[in-house]
Amino acid sequence: DFGPPISWQLYGGIGLTTGLTTDFKGVPPFSYTLYNYEAQILSSRQTPPPGQTTGNASGFDASGGLVVGPDDTVYVGSGNSVRAYPYALAPKWTYNTSSNVQGLSRGDDGTIYAWDFGGTLYAINPDGTQKWKTDPLGNLEIRRVALTANGLVVTAGGNTVRTFSAANGAPGWSDDVGESVYSVVVDKSGHIWSNSSSSVRKHAPTGGVLAAVAAPSSPGGMAMAPDGTIYVRTISNGRIQVSAVAPSATLKWSKSLSNTNNERAEADSLSEPAVGPDGTVYICGTPTDPMYTGSLFAVSPTAPTAASEVPKWIYTHKEICGAAPAVGNNGQVYIITDKSLRAIKADSGTLVWSVPAGNNNTKSSPAFLTNQSVVAGTSSGLISAHAGGQLATGTWAREGGDANGSGRMR
Repeated sequence: DFGPPISWQLYGGIGLTTGLTTDFKGVPPFSYTLYNYEAQILSSRQTPPPGQTTGNASGFDASGGLVVGPDDTVYVGSGNSVRAYPYALAPKWTYNTSSNVQGLSRGDDGTIYAWDFGGTLYAINPDGTQKWKTDPLGNLEIRRVALTANGLVVTAGGNTVRTFSAANGAPGWSDDVGESVYSVVVDKSGHIWSNSSSSVRKHAPTGGVLAAVAAPSSPGGMAMAPDGTIYVRTISNGRIQVSAVAPSATLKWSKSLSNTNNERAEADSLSEPAVGPDGTVYICGTPTDPMYTGSLFAVSPTAPTAASEVPKWIYTHKEICGAAPAVGNNGQVYIITDKSLRAIKADSGTLVWSVPAGNNNTKSSPAFLTNQSVVAGTSSGLISAHAGGQLATGTWAREGGDANGSGRMR
């Protein structure tokens, strides 16, 4: 006799029958599956090859920052709005802002924090409703945001490091440092670090500058290594540099990143740094002169010597790269340029694959989906490709450090 089919349900509510069974009479009776659809489905599922496009969404500017939720919803800054795209395929909701969105972070509770060019900070619930927003700071653009472990949102904008309550947006303490502040990050002990045009500063968790160190012109983002070393992109006489600042707020070293073309750059043509699991620092450069080439630089965390004033390797992409690299847990580094999404070997700087991304511009660091795809935003939408890995953990692997872009070392 044929027994009843066994039913099961896929995630998302799609019901399937696994197969036909027959009951054999005997002592004891037992059943045997004649054909198992479940096994057939699972055995035939194929993993896309590395670099194969796995999704895209077009028709909007996705260059205002990007984070991904645990359910693979992609949250992206898009002009005067924040948008949610489940699996980077179809729009879920749009939250309108007063000015161009400059970046996004995601809280541990799912709250999306966005900041715009007019100096307004927004807290948005995962369903797209407003949690709170601050009064605009006028022309004082908020450049970066970090989230502390004790419930503060820290902003860098104008000449001031400001804090707000993550719960309701109420203003907290602020430190006016007397010059433009470009970035903020939070170390494991809760100290807040900021950088400006000439210095890197260490702030107490409750406010107040504890120490400052002079550094070459550093109007850019920062990254932090697990040992507390701060890496900041710098410019000296027009040359690209990376400077390392010790947890004691002393300058460890500054390293020139000139390549064979003696590449030079302006501050806005450098990405934020990212740090790999072995401590290597990655920074993407863009040429400001046609005679120079754009490159991805890999820098050793050890102090340079007279014989090694060069990076570990240089990968020349010859394109515009203003977004921080993203470091995978599979030995690869990912960059998004104005023309392509690329994977580069972290140990050698050789190209693994490249996917065309149109003729766009973006400053949104790539992020990862749970299906091991890497997703990036461009000025014409979202693109994702199979990466074969996830974001590296325990280090500063992308813009804002972690998958949430929280700006905090955990």
